[in-house]
Amino acid sequence: LVEGGQHWGCLVRFSQLILNKPENIELEFGDEVLVRNAIKNCLGFIASIIPVLQKLADLQCESKGLVVETILYAACIEIMRESGSLE
Repeated sequence: LVEGGQHWGCLVRFSQLILNKPENIELEFGDEVLVRNAIKNCLGFIASIIPVLQKLADLQCESKGLVVETILYAACIEIMRESGSLE
């Protein structure tokens, strides 16, 4: 479940580390490859809870956000790093 990107709690922590403290991934989890794979593999798991762009824009205007945004952002970065494309 974890490496398949289907463990919500892990996805939250993994995305925080990838975006803010990537140097701590190995220290905290001991397996950087697993962490990065989990984030890259999570799109199918989080797809149903990603709001439409208008909802995200409305939340930004209210100075609010959703955790799923952070996870999605980290996933996009990791996919781009690996393949050079978001396809």
